Amino acid sequence: VKEEGQQRHAHTRDSEDGTMKVRQNPSPIDHRAAALVASIPRSTSTPLPGQRAAGSSGSTPSALGYRQTMSPPPTRAMSARTAPASPPASVVAPAAHMQAAKAALTEEQIASMQKFVVDALAAKSSFGGSGSKYMILVNQLCSDNAVTITAWLRALKLCASQVTQDYPELLSVLFRFNMAADEQLTRAYVECVVDLVTAHSCHIAPCLRMLLSNLYPKLAQGTAALLATGPEPAYNLELSSRIATVVLNTLQRVLNLVPLSSIQLKTLLGEQFPPKRADATTLSFFLKHAIVISQIAPDLREPIFATAVNRLLQIDVDIKLDDEVEEEDDMLFAIELDAAAEAERKQQNADLAEKLDLMMDVLLEHIMTLVMNPATSASVFDMLLRMFHQYILSTHKYSPLPHTFLKHFILK
Repeated sequence: VKEEGQQRHAHTRDSEDGTMKVRQNPSPIDHRAAALVASIPRSTSTPLPGQRAAGSSGSTPSALGYRQTMSPPPTRAMSARTAPASPPASVVAPAAHMQAAKAALTEEQIASMQKFVVDALAAKSSFGGSGSKYMILVNQLCSDNAVTITAWLRALKLCASQVTQDYPELLSVLFRFNMAADEQLTRAYVECVVDLVTAHSCHIAPCLRMLLSNLYPKLAQGTAALLATGPEPAYNLELSSRIATVVLNTLQRVLNLVPLSSIQLKTLLGEQFPPKRADATTLSFFLKHAIVISQIAPDLREPIFATAVNRLLQIDVDIKLDDEVEEEDDMLFAIELDAAAEAERKQQNADLAEKLDLMMDVLLEHIMTLVMNPATSASVFDMLLRMFHQYILSTHKYSPLPHTFLKHFILK
C-alpha cells in the first residue's frame, strides 16, 4: 500500500508560499484495471427495453437505473483517470461471434474479476475513501451493456459475504435494478442479490423494497406521455406478468432462506401498496400479485387483506353520492352545482367505481377460493369477520361499501 501511494502521488513544496502541490502520476493499477475492463466482451445486439439504439444521440438508461452520463457521487479521491476506459475496437465482439464471446468469459476471467472486486472493497474499507478500483466497479455496474453488467454481477456474487452496508454507492446501484432488462442479466442479478441477503440481514429491506416496486405494471412503449394528459396509460401486461413471476419466485427464495424477512415484508407491503390516486389497472395488478404473496407466506394473509380493505375505504369515501348532494341543497348556504361541475363529479365517481369493482373482483375471487377449501375455510371466515367489524361495519353511516361488499360477495 505504501509503495502504491508513493507511485501515485509525487509531492513538491512551493518555496514562495509554502503550500503543497500534488502532481498526479498514472498508477499501474489503473492500467491493469482498464485492461481487465477491456477484456470483457461487449454486446452489439439489440438494446435493452427502454434504451436507444447504438449511435443515437442522448444518454441511455442502464438496467440498474442509471443513465450512461450519470456517475456516482463525486469525491475528492475520484479523478478523470479513474473513469472506466472504453475498450478498443479490436476487442469488441462482432454480432456474428456474440455467442462465442459470451462463452469466452471463462472461469479464470471471472476469478480475475473476483480478485479485482475483493481488492476494490478492501481499498474502500481500509482508506475510508472511494478508491479508484471501487469507483471503476461502481461505474461498470452503471454501464448500459448487459454483458458487462452480467460479468461483474457474477464476480460480485462470489464476494457477497464482504459486501456490507459500508458501501452505499455500490448498494444504491444494486437496489435500483429494472427487471425489464435482459433475461440473462436478470438471472445473474437475482442470484447475486439472494446471496447478499443471505449473507447480511441489513440488505433485506432494500431488496424487498426493490422487488415490490417491480410489481407495478410496466408502460407500453410510447405511452409515457399519456401520464401528463389524464387518461389511464396503456400497459404492457405481458411483460409486466413475466416480471412479476420473477419477482414472486425471488421473494419465495428470500423468505425460505431468511424466514424472519416476512416481518419486514409485512411493513413494506403497506408502504409499497399503490395509493388511492393510482389508476385501476395498477391497483388491481398489484393486489393480484400481493394475494400470491399471501399464498407464499400465509402469515401475511390478514395484513395484506387489511391493507386492501383500507385502500378500498379510502377510494370509497371520495365518491360523492346523490343523496349527499341533496343534503347539501337543504343547507342554508347551499351551493348550486352547474352542469360542468356535475359532469366532472359523475366522471370522477365512474373512475372511482371502476377501481372499487376491479379490486373487489380480485379480492372476492380469492376469498371464494379459500372458502371452498376445507383446510382454510374456517380460518378465513374468522379473519373476514374480524375485518368486517373492524373496518367495514364502522363506516356504514358514511359509505355504501358494506352494501356493495355484501352484494359482490353474494353474486360471487
